[in-house]
Amino acid sequence: MENILIPTDFSGCAINALDYAVYLASLTKAKIYVHHSISSQKSYGNEEFALYSELLLEKDADVRKKVETFIEPHQNALYVGSQEPVQWQSAIGYSSLVEDIKKTVEQELISLIVMGTNGADGLKEVFIGSATADVAERMNCPLLAIPESAKFNGLKKIVYATDFHRYDPKVLQTLKRWALVLDANINCLHVSTDVDRYMDDLKKMHELEQIAGSSIKFHIVQAESLKDGIEKYNRKNPSDLLVMLNYHRSIVERLLHRSNSKKMVYSTKIPLLILKAKRV
Repeated sequence: MENILIPTDFSGCAINALDYAVYLASLTKAKIYVHHSISSQKSYGNEEFALYSELLLEKDADVRKKVETFIEPHQNALYVGSQEPVQWQSAIGYSSLVEDIKKTVEQELISLIVMGTNGADGLKEVFIGSATADVAERMNCPLLAIPESAKFNGLKKIVYATDFHRYDPKVLQTLKRWALVLDANINCLHVSTDVDRYMDDLKKMHELEQIAGSSIKFHIVQAESLKDGIEKYNRKNPSDLLVMLNYHRSIVERLLHRSNSKKMVYSTKIPLLILKAKRV
């Protein structure tokens, strides 16, 4: 991990996500890019544009002051194992949020996006906003979504929710590297929603278990839906990080299915790491 991007609107939700970004940066010696978008949907004539440009410069300066205030509580954070301070960079965009983030990801070689999400408590009714959903859908790098209600307490317990994809062995190798850095444990979970397929699911789980090795624990939970299964598992095995793989018709699509208003219908109090199949 080299560069971490955290989009912010300077809300409490974004401040919550910053705790996770700083934690990861301190462990991986990553540089943190704090991003805020300034955009306008209006069209301007020459005179109007000149005035708008002047106002934009003032807005730009205002945003940079807000960035300084935003990171101030972590200004003295150090990389673990050294006296070197965590490096910061402001990234201000002037287009749409998604386009600005995409540009920054490409130009600055961003390895991970950490983004706060709005929502309520519990595993049933937290909505991930449309902005986070768009970023998760359109970016090729991993995205760590931090629910507003999540309380930072490290990332020691990782659970990977799988529907048995050919990328699973590669995902688990990626998570082993994360676990090494985070000093975390990995659990692999499959939710079986069809009683008639349970034995087949169990066979697939055993096959994956043989590939992954003894350092990862495997679980199958029977439930009526994927949401219910993860909730059921999490009640008995509280986790710090839920990981899912994003690919065509993936488990992410099943959990993060959106209406036309681009609201998420899956909910969680724990951070959600979305990995892209072609990047893991």
